[in-house]
Amino acid sequence: MIGRPIVNTQVYLLDARQHTVPIGVAGELQIGGEGLARGYLNRPEITAEKFVPDQFGDGKGARVYKTGDLARYLPDGALEFLGRIDHQVKIRGFRIELGEIEAALGMHPAVRKAVVLAGGENSPDEGAGETRLVAYLVADRDSRDVGALRSFLKQRLPDYMTPSIFVWLDELPLTPNGKVDRRALQALEKPMPEARAGAPPRDLLEFQLTQIWEGVLNRRPISVTDNFFDLGGHSLLAVRLLAQIKEKLKYNLPLSALVLATDIENLARLLRQQPSSQSESPVAPIQAGGSKQPFFCVHPIGGNVLCYIELARCLGSEQPFYGLHADSANEAGGPASIEDMARRYVAEARKIQSEGPYVLGGWSFGGVVAYEMARQLQEQGQKVDRLVLFDSWAPSSSGNPAIALREDDSAELMARFLLDIGGISGKDIPIDFDDVRRLDADERLTFILEQARKFNILPPDMELSRLNDLFVIFKRHVRAIRNYAPHRLLAGARVILFRACEGKDEILDGPALGWDELLADTLVVQDVPGNHYSMLYKPHIQTLAHQVNAYLNIAA
Repeated sequence: MIGRPIVNTQVYLLDARQHTVPIGVAGELQIGGEGLARGYLNRPEITAEKFVPDQFGDGKGARVYKTGDLARYLPDGALEFLGRIDHQVKIRGFRIELGEIEAALGMHPAVRKAVVLAGGENSPDEGAGETRLVAYLVADRDSRDVGALRSFLKQRLPDYMTPSIFVWLDELPLTPNGKVDRRALQALEKPMPEARAGAPPRDLLEFQLTQIWEGVLNRRPISVTDNFFDLGGHSLLAVRLLAQIKEKLKYNLPLSALVLATDIENLARLLRQQPSSQSESPVAPIQAGGSKQPFFCVHPIGGNVLCYIELARCLGSEQPFYGLHADSANEAGGPASIEDMARRYVAEARKIQSEGPYVLGGWSFGGVVAYEMARQLQEQGQKVDRLVLFDSWAPSSSGNPAIALREDDSAELMARFLLDIGGISGKDIPIDFDDVRRLDADERLTFILEQARKFNILPPDMELSRLNDLFVIFKRHVRAIRNYAPHRLLAGARVILFRACEGKDEILDGPALGWDELLADTLVVQDVPGNHYSMLYKPHIQTLAHQVNAYLNIAA
């Protein structure tokens, strides 16, 4: 609060065209009167800029001083300070006074000091061309609740004036003359929007939506329970988001959809309720950009490629990474054998990379399909440069878990199915096979669904029929690998097996998981930390990715 002018002092609030502004509207504070200084000592250029003729006064030669402060008249005639005119910014077409946001933040009882800056257009750590508001706050540590602060601001300011990022400080940096050092604030490392515990993507649709959100919001990682608007989303980004969903997923949503579904989990639920015109392709571009040879990785026995997300990210942005996921259970003419799967995936991979040399890989069951893809590509006269097997048993190995499963034992298949989807999600689910056997046949799938919901490894709106589709895919792949009789690869393809150290039976599995019979002269075995599942998750994934990168970067 400034209050009222003192005696013999004239005060004007003027807009950019030097017109007076009405009560309640912000304008630049200009001061005149008998106490006005003559100018800046030995600085005629600044004096001419700041000390200008008084267009409203009667005195000949009277001048006013342009303070550069923003203020407005209150209904009682008092002046309220709003900030500096050089702290104005333009966000998404709106002219914003940063001082107004700082004043609103200062009204919160937990905030002792607040400074708001704009960053993004000229800042490498923000989205290209996207200006964002950053609030630097001083408050007691036990009062630093960003969620409560956002709610407080939204009651007082429009959405476009709510900062995207909040930085908590013990004290604001000051210049030698005691003013806030704004350059020092801009140099501070700004955090990502507040992290909240949440689920990773649990099916392909949630994963595809996550990719789109991360691109639009320039934020990574994003949980499926994160709120779009709390992450810095706004109306223009919402339009961009829905355009991306239409282009990449072929769903046409109205803008109001983001009012009903502000997070990925609920948006995916909304999309599952309406048809898509997208023809189902088995290719999932987990990381489409990059200058290196594309790396094609085949799904494990459950048919999903979400297990490769962390690996793709750890390999770096220059490594294109494509997952090949299974066709839906009810797709007419879906591949029923390893050979059929490989044939379909080869055709799809060649749409992305028409000529070799190829880099293929697969985890567990996926390694077997990748092996058959390599063989078929060689038959087509294409070169396969590298084949990467991630803890994959050879199809003829007695240690292969799928070989040990009895297809006519529904209880064992269902129990293994639950263990598999849990392991792929990084969850160790305790399950007693005898408990499953004691259930009636029609109760077993319901039990699996209840456990999956309990451990949050499937979307919460998963229906029993959809879970049954996944189980059908699982059984189809068990049958396919049991019926597969592989042929040898031709010479030339280099093959590496990354073998998980934990949980192996050295007698049953052997040092090469059975692959030495097919790849005696070309196979390299590299042990990596973790078990069959944990090798693909933190902290083991960093070691695995480092070794994969080293292998892929070896000159041909």
